[in-house]
Amino acid sequence: MRPLLCIFGGLLFLSAFSAHVYVRWQMRPGEDLEDYAPEFEEQHRGYASYLKWYRMTLCLASAGALLLFLALL
Repeated sequence: MRPLLCIFGGLLFLSAFSAHVYVRWQMRPGEDLEDYAPEFEEQHRGYASYLKWYRMTLCLASAGALLLFLALL
C-alpha cells in the first residue's frame, strides 16, 4: 500500500505543482486590473478564472503532499 501511495501522491503533487507554475506565469491577467477597485476584482473574467485555477492547483498539491505523508506512517 505504501508504494502505491508514494507513486500516486508523488505524481499528483508534481503534476499539480507544474500546473500551478503554469497558472502563475501564463494565466494571470495583465495590466487591465488597474481599472477595477479591489472589492470588485473577482468580477473580472480573467482574474476569476485565474483564482479558480490557482486555488484548484493548490488544493491538488496539498492532497498530493498529504498522500506522501500518509505513506510515511
